[in-house]
Amino acid sequence: MLAHKRQPESKDITMKYSILIAERRGAATIEDAERILGGEGMLRLACQAGWLKPRVQGNRLTLFDYDDCLACWKRVCVEGEAALRAAAQENARSISESLGRSLA
Repeated sequence: MLAHKRQPESKDITMKYSILIAERRGAATIEDAERILGGEGMLRLACQAGWLKPRVQGNRLTLFDYDDCLACWKRVCVEGEAALRAAAQENARSISESLGRSLA
């Protein structure tokens, strides 16, 4: 007797991904954070803007909280990439001004 193979249903793919996202907890590496946010540039902007901060940052190890990465991704989806770029520029400007005052 041949066993009947069950074909995967394509309509449940989005549900499968949402379940994976909902169940995943813990640390995310730089590669994971880049995958979640959409690339190295987006991760750099999110860190410059202060929207995402590493939990562990060492010489060879940088880890982000997985839930923080998802929250940042949702914020980028809601507010847009332009808001992220503006926040990163504003943060960089305020840091350079504070450094200029401390050196004077």
